[in-house]
Parts: sequence; structure tokens; C-alpha cells
Amino acid sequence: MNQLKRIVITGSRGFIGQALTTALSGIGEVWGIDQFTQPGGRVVQANLLNPEQTRDAIEQVSPFDILIHLAALAHGQKPMPPETMLTVNTKITANILSALDQRCPHFVFFSSVAVYGEDERRAPVDTDAELRPSTEYGLSKQECETMILKTSLPHVDILRLAPVYDETHLKDIRKRVFVPNFPIKIKLLPPPCYSFCHINTVVGTVGALIQRGPGGRNCRNVTDAKAYSQHAVADWFQGLSLFFPVAFSKPFYWLAKGFPGRKGYELRCLYWKIFHSNIYTTS
Repeated sequence: MNQLKRIVITGSRGFIGQALTTALSGIGEVWGIDQFTQPGGRVVQANLLNPEQTRDAIEQVSPFDILIHLAALAHGQKPMPPETMLTVNTKITANILSALDQRCPHFVFFSSVAVYGEDERRAPVDTDAELRPSTEYGLSKQECETMILKTSLPHVDILRLAPVYDETHLKDIRKRVFVPNFPIKIKLLPPPCYSFCHINTVVGTVGALIQRGPGGRNCRNVTDAKAYSQHAVADWFQGLSLFFPVAFSKPFYWLAKGFPGRKGYELRCLYWKIFHSNIYTTS
């Protein structure tokens, strides 16, 4: 009989972390490391911004076969000053990598399609596309990917997730349907298509990686099999709909062109994310 693999998940109490903990318990011995939890059971409490606490947590869960690194500030979350999203996410990853010391587990890192940047992406985006993130969140994920690939870890899987949702977590999806503080649904004409990722897709992808075993260094986008029409997404929500031609939105894009530097690029990416198709390949 094969011995169960020991799996460690950082950020195990978050939305994705909890789903993975439940699902992977059937194929391995799952341990969690998280700041926002009571210690006990198979969860170790640690502030991963603190190098000493990080090293102590890794020692407590060792030895392990797989480390799934989820812990990070998500898009839209605010750090405590003087930290920024960039410093928080990169420090956490740097502390994890340092605490591994000579350990060489199968390292699975949760990145994001935010590393690409949306402005003028006209074709399905694969992992060879240029990385030009527009947000600090996307930049933090790019920096973490770079740090991980600079290590000597032989088995790394980088997973760039499309916006993750389930039936009770639709915040990122809602942004494609409702204007802030406006209760009526917007249906765009013609409707763009978006790549999203149901939590079951995330769980299935990670489960397949673990069953496959270590396989060198890989990077892949993780999305549902089919992209979603903006009209279909709008129908997930109740309420009246207002049809809006995409052509009427173009002045906003050209206005954003007038903003200098990174702010202008961020505004153009935000526009493109809503009014144009954003599709990512999974091969």
C-alpha cells in the first residue's frame, strides 16, 4: 500500500485553501499554515511576514512531500501600513522559500492571469505571452513567480488562475455586469467572453497534479473549459437588464489613453477587462 503524501497548504483558511483542504484530505495528509486561525489539529498559526514564525511553522509540519503556496493578499484587499500589496506578497513568498532550506518538495504556487495585463489582448492568451501586469496585485504575482524560478527547486507548478468563483463567491464576476452603485444589470452588445475558474476546476487541477507526481518545472493557466458570454454571466444575477453597445464605451478608452504612465495603462486594462473578451488557454 502506498503511503499517504503529506501536503502543506499556506493560506489554508481562505476560500481556495478551505476547498483544497477538504478535497485533498482524501488523497493525502493535509496540514495548513495560516495567520487567521486558532492553533490546533493540523493547522499551524503563523504570521508568514515574520521570517522566524515562518521557519518555525515549516519545521512543525515537516517532513512533507507537497507545498501548496496560497497565502497572499488577494486583489482588492488592503495591507496594514507601511506595507503594500507588493511588499506583503513578495515577503511572504521569500520567507517561505528561505524556510524550506534544503527541502525540495513539489512546490505548487498559485499565481493569477493578472500577470498578463489586458490592454489590447486580442487573442486567447497562453503562458508564453508577455507579462505586463497593470495592477500591484498582478505585479506581486509576477515577482513571486520570478523568485520561485530563481531557486533550485526541481519540481515547480505555477498555476495562473482566472477569477475564481462558486455560487456564493461572485464578487469578481459581478464586476463584469454591474456599474458601481447602479442596480441595473448591463448587457453589452456584442457580448464579450470571459475566462473564469470555478472552485471545482481549481480542486480538480491540483488533485491531478498531486496524483501525477513531481514533473519538473511547469506553468499553466487554469480556467473552466469554456469561456462565458457576458450575457450568460449577467443572467446569473437577478434584476432588470439594460443593453449597452460596446461602441458607446470607446470614448472612455481614448480618455484613458490621455492619462500618463502606469495610471493610464491600469485604466486601459480595466476598460479592456470589461468591454472586450478575455480568454486564456489552458494547454
